[in-house]
Amino acid sequence: MNFKQAYEFLLSHVDRPDNTRWVPIAKQAVQLAVLNAQRSYNFNLASDFGGFLYPAGEAIVDVSAVSSLRIKAVRSVMLVDDYQTSFWGDPIKMSSVSKIVSRLDVTKGNREYRVLDPNKKKSDDLTFFMVNNRVGIWPVPDDDLHLSLYHVKWLPPLDADTDTNFMLVEGFDYVVYKALEFFNSYLKEDARVSISNALMRSTWNSLVAFDSLQEHGSFDVEQ
Repeated sequence: MNFKQAYEFLLSHVDRPDNTRWVPIAKQAVQLAVLNAQRSYNFNLASDFGGFLYPAGEAIVDVSAVSSLRIKAVRSVMLVDDYQTSFWGDPIKMSSVSKIVSRLDVTKGNREYRVLDPNKKKSDDLTFFMVNNRVGIWPVPDDDLHLSLYHVKWLPPLDADTDTNFMLVEGFDYVVYKALEFFNSYLKEDARVSISNALMRSTWNSLVAFDSLQEHGSFDVEQ
């Protein structure tokens, strides 16, 4: 199922007199349904490995400034000493020169941060921390570091008619029902499409259950 098939299917349910007029709204409703699902849950089917170069001398960097990764949540981090050997080999087992970067949590001022030990020495294990879309390494590295992030990504926006993603394939029923819910806000009161809350919950629970059985997706590398 692609983007065009999804919004045309949606239009077939609302049965407007002039469907061409409602195409932009149908598109937006499908886009909002997919976005809403991503905001609500960290899908395994949206999980990827992605590598980027962490610059030396920086305590914290904006991921979007140093890579094209679109990170929603970080599951784990690997410091890769031998970049080529590790990244072009098995992305799960990695090579013997890789090690997990420790992650510790602490809450300060109602915001989540990672523990930064001021007594930590350069020879100690590194601590990785993340605040919104910024990531940091402590102690501050003297050299560039190649990091591999196992993360939940934001899906690329649906734009072209041929665009697709796992939500339009594995979660199509949920997307349609949620899109219908959004579409209702554009319709007159007496023309709304009735949607069962129980049916919405059922399709959502089915999608989450299916996703819980899945493993990570693709593996992207940035040099």
